[in-house]
Amino acid sequence: MSAYRTSPLPPVLVVAFNSHVIGVDPASGMRLWYWSPLPAVTTFGWRIAFVPGGRVLVCGGSLVACLAYETGKELWRKDSPVHAGTLLVEGDRFFLAGSGTLAAFDLDSGKLLWHEPFKGHGHGPVALGVPGNVVQGDESG
Repeated sequence: MSAYRTSPLPPVLVVAFNSHVIGVDPASGMRLWYWSPLPAVTTFGWRIAFVPGGRVLVCGGSLVACLAYETGKELWRKDSPVHAGTLLVEGDRFFLAGSGTLAAFDLDSGKLLWHEPFKGHGHGPVALGVPGNVVQGDESG
């Protein structure tokens, strides 16, 4: 028997409300797992991204966390200098932009790689992109 997974990950619908992130069976609506940071983070909306290795990035307010996709187990959590608005995953890093600032993080550890405040460039929605990978910001970011 192979030690490697031969089938795709089971489907889990990940939904984020305020400071709660919940894994749901998309066929039945049954809750599979629940995650919420303590102390709770008040935010107008979480940003989520699915990343290699069966992980989910969760960004809200000035918090960034990485969860196991199948179980919701917290793998790491970091404070961010960016109030999360737009999230782009590219290769072994991810980028957060919002409130006129941009930061890059290591995908595996959440370590802050760099931060640029872009003073004087505004605070509206942000679009991020590299060839073949573009994310548009929305009005709540």
